[in-house]
Parts: sequence; structure tokens; C-alpha cells
Amino acid sequence: MRTHTLYNPLLIDNTAVCGTFGMMIKSREFVGFDEYKYGFNGKENDNEVSGDGNNLDFGNRIYDSRLGKWLSVDSRYMDYPSMSPYNYVNDNPLIFIDPDGNGVEPVITKMGWSVDPITGDRIINIEYTLTINVKIINLSKAAMKSPQDPERFGYDVGQMVAFSYSGEGSFDAKKTDQTFFGGYFSAPQNTRLNVTMKVVVNFEEVKSLDDKRIGPNDNVIAIVDKINPQPTGDAEGLAQRGGNVAVIEAVLNQDGTLNLDRMKGNARHEVGHWIFLGDEYKVKDGVVVDNGGLNVMGAGNGSEINSEQRGWASYNILRAYSLKKSRNEPNPSKIGYDKDIITTVKKFIKENAQTTIQVK
Repeated sequence: MRTHTLYNPLLIDNTAVCGTFGMMIKSREFVGFDEYKYGFNGKENDNEVSGDGNNLDFGNRIYDSRLGKWLSVDSRYMDYPSMSPYNYVNDNPLIFIDPDGNGVEPVITKMGWSVDPITGDRIINIEYTLTINVKIINLSKAAMKSPQDPERFGYDVGQMVAFSYSGEGSFDAKKTDQTFFGGYFSAPQNTRLNVTMKVVVNFEEVKSLDDKRIGPNDNVIAIVDKINPQPTGDAEGLAQRGGNVAVIEAVLNQDGTLNLDRMKGNARHEVGHWIFLGDEYKVKDGVVVDNGGLNVMGAGNGSEINSEQRGWASYNILRAYSLKKSRNEPNPSKIGYDKDIITTVKKFIKENAQTTIQVK
């Protein structure tokens, strides 16, 4: 029985048989792999149309390695108005990746370490981008005021999240005994992490929790009628910490339609829980006694997180990234990978919220 036709992409050095954009170098070829179906970036070759190794199936689009271009338009071309909708990784394959043909993402753009000459601590310096793909669904009794409301809501919340969570942070790994990012950073007892993180959020509306567009790399925000009482009192939003689901309680206009403007702050806050942040406010007997000041994770109208929170979030995000790479899960720069995402979402909503649209 032959086994080399199974999905086990051969990992090769681009300089061996491929150019920077994946085109096979003339006079170089694999020998003894006649039935091997995979090529550049481990993607399946489509050799019938344009010859061996020239077209590759990334999932959402077909890529032509000779041109360094996609053969169809980017569904998110409006996010990149200055770029051709056919470009591959912004024409910069050394910095960016596009794991599935659905969007460009830098993973870790800079990484290095040094030693503090005084304390002897190892200092890890990392710059990275975190991409969060969010599907939003309305399960409440109220309708959207306008068909354009979800798109505007997604854009505004995305901008708010980018402003609030992106920036510089620091974390003293002495506070934990967990290692992260594989063996490279395996000495947490004397390690400090300095990060520059950029958070990008992409929103898309879905009408059903069974929509096939909800994939294992997605996070889901559900608008619900009522969130069940919590130990800390009534909540306007609730999310899995380090997870991929959130519910937000509907706020209504006088005409009974959804007032999404008054729900943006709650959405931004819940994103913080997805990146492992806890609440910064204090509750006693169901009453907020300390609203957390200007912090986004507080109960007021805060606008940013602080350096320590950013460092703590990054520590956990990079640990998750490392674990996902070791398990060969797709798109490890995106949080919340869950192959049973639909089941997870439905279970969380059923347990924590009341909805007009039934969750089966």
C-alpha cells in the first residue's frame, strides 16, 4: 500500500525547488513522488489546468505561483483599498502569510532576546499581530434598524479594539511556572517578556448558528434578549475567558429596534476576555464598588488596557500559538481554534442566555 498520497505535506526549503512566491525553479523537481499532491506551503496542487506545481488550492482561492497572484478577487478587498484584489500577501511573502486565501496576516514580525547585565534576566522582545475573526448573530426579539447596521457595528468595534488593545506591554514570567513558545523560552524563572502587539478584528454577520461560514478559527458574538444572573450580579455581556464565544444583552431604541451604538463598548470589553484578561472592577453583594477607572476591563467607559495586562494577554496568546503550531492546527495566529465551534457556541448560549430565536 502506498502512503505518500496521504495529507502529509513535505516541508522543504524554498531555495531548494521553489522561488519566493512558490514557483518551481526550472530544472529542479521532486524525484520519486509521482503521486504526491502537495506543494508550496503544503497546499494541494491543481496540475490539470496549468501544469505541475503552478496552481495551488488554498481553500478559499486558487493561487498561481508563476504570477504570485490569486486567480480570483479577495472577498475582503475593501479592507485593502490600495492593493490589487488579486495580490498574494501584499506582494511581501517574507513578512506576511495567507494560510487559506481569506486574508493577509503577519504572525510574528520580530523576535529576539537579550540578557539584562545587572539582573541576569533573559529579556524576550516580540512584535506580533493577533487576528480575530468574529461572526455576529442576532438571536434577540429586536430587529436591526438598518441592514447596514451590522457592518457599521463591526467596523466601529474593530477600530475600538485596535485602539484599546494594541500597543506595548511587559510581563514578568517569574509570576508563573508555565513555559511557553516551545523550548525556546523554557526558563520562565528568569524571563521578562516585552511585547508590541497589534490586534485586528474582522466582523461578518450570519443569520444562523448553522451557517457554514462559521469555522473553527472564528469567534462568535450573539446578541441575546437577557443574560442569566451571574454570581457577580446582572451582566450586560459575558464571554469565555480565553475562549471564542460571547453574548451581549440587547439594548433597544424607543421604536424597539436594536441600538448597536450602546452595545459597542460591551463588545470591546468581551474581546478582552477572549485574550485572557479578567475584569478590573469589584462587586460586593451584586453592586459595583470599584468600576476599574479608565480601564477597558472595568465597568466604566475606559478606553485602554495597561502594559501589564497587554503583557499577560500576550504571554497567554503566545503560549496558545505555540501549542497550536505543535498540533499543526491551521491559522495559529488566530485565537479560539475549535473544531467543534458550533457545538461550543450553542452550549454556551443555552447555559448563559435567553433568546427569542431558539438555539437547537
